[in-house]
Amino acid sequence: MKIYEFKTKMSPAARNWMGQLGKRVRTNWGRLAREFNREYCKSRVSDSEKYYTMKKYKDETDLAFLYRLNLADERADVKFRKSERRREQHIKRFIKNLTDMSLRSTLQSQRFYKVSDLEYVLKQQEEVNASGSYSTRSPPNRDFRADNVARGGMRQRNANRAYVTQDDEGADIEQSTQVEPNVDEDDIALQELPAAIQVSGSRTTRMEHS
Repeated sequence: MKIYEFKTKMSPAARNWMGQLGKRVRTNWGRLAREFNREYCKSRVSDSEKYYTMKKYKDETDLAFLYRLNLADERADVKFRKSERRREQHIKRFIKNLTDMSLRSTLQSQRFYKVSDLEYVLKQQEEVNASGSYSTRSPPNRDFRADNVARGGMRQRNANRAYVTQDDEGADIEQSTQVEPNVDEDDIALQELPAAIQVSGSRTTRMEHS
């Protein structure tokens, strides 16, 4: 009964395919179902093609995409871990699919001797983004002109030194006092991130050669 109902729902091409099967297969539902799944339900895209055409999802993190690309490599049997040339191509394929142009430019300027080094950099990037230190806010404008008068009566003559004029028994005395510049923590984090990546890459390179 199952075989009859199944046959009535088939397309003409599928019925022709079923008709050329052996009698043992055509008359046994279990065997027929296995043959049908093998013929029509298998993926039409090979693992190798999936790997070479893989793209990053819109809502996917860079690190998650790297993991997915690594898995596709294993299934396609590319074996990037056993070949320097394949490893470089694997990393280039990953970087090419990044949507963050700033991160792409930073990674392209580095040389990774292992995919685990790239993974480390991406983890550092995610930690910086999660902490909120990597901010895109523009720093406030600061006026360091010599004639600029700050609050509290201090007249700045340069960026790091301010002079306070005070009257003591009719005499004008100029005293200098050191003023620490106001530094935005976001600016520091933004400036130190590329340097940290470069230091990490250099440290890994020395460990690799030692």
